[in-house]
Amino acid sequence: MEIYAPKFTKEQASSAILGYLSGIAPVKVKFEEREIDVKILTKLSDTVKMEEAKSDGTPSVSTSANGLEMKSGGLENLASFLEDNLSKPIIDETGLTKKYNLSFPWYPEKPNACMEELEKIGLTLTDGKRKVKLMILVADK
Repeated sequence: MEIYAPKFTKEQASSAILGYLSGIAPVKVKFEEREIDVKILTKLSDTVKMEEAKSDGTPSVSTSANGLEMKSGGLENLASFLEDNLSKPIIDETGLTKKYNLSFPWYPEKPNACMEELEKIGLTLTDGKRKVKLMILVADK
């Protein structure tokens, strides 16, 4: 299940999901940390080839089937875009905390082309396992 609520905190989004689910089925919720398969976003070297945003830039992010357009955005936006399109959790281990302007193309017919696009900006994705906090839904009898 996915919820789009950009102004919600994670807690508010979780609460909204639980409210919806409890209305259609009796469920109990628990949160667990589990080690799962993920993709890990890392730097290829000490330098990345992304335009740093000016400190006074107004953030804007838009996504489509053709890619991601980001102004004054953090890498969490790129990680989220990749996660949505690759259907795999993305863990950002780049250590990059600045804001960037980025135009990241996406080729729906060639999803693996994203690796070439990532390399162009000095990043890569590798397979790995990480502990991730998951919301577990259990049917309530």
